[in-house]
Amino acid sequence: MSPDLTRALVGRGAAAYLDVAQLLAVAADTGADAVHPGYGFLSEQAIFAAACRAAGLTFVGPRPEILALFGDKVRARQAAIDAGVPVLAGSTQPVSASDAQAFLDQLNELG
Repeated sequence: MSPDLTRALVGRGAAAYLDVAQLLAVAADTGADAVHPGYGFLSEQAIFAAACRAAGLTFVGPRPEILALFGDKVRARQAAIDAGVPVLAGSTQPVSASDAQAFLDQLNELG
């Protein structure tokens, strides 16, 4: 396969770049063995990384499990704590607007 091979995607704008089935079909059609998702679009989507794996393609990026973990900020924070990584003060669960305001007020009191 030539490194400068291109394929037009069906669709317009971001929708074309978010069409997982179409991207996997293009990869198969061109004989690709890996997919680099670039930045944005599907680069942080566990579902795309998993779809690449299921299609026998190497996803050039984190494993689907890692992307899923870091897509959930509460779980990601706990994973950092469990790994001994220092973290800033914060919540360990989703909060309401009033809870967030109370937390901010508490931080402001600390100076």
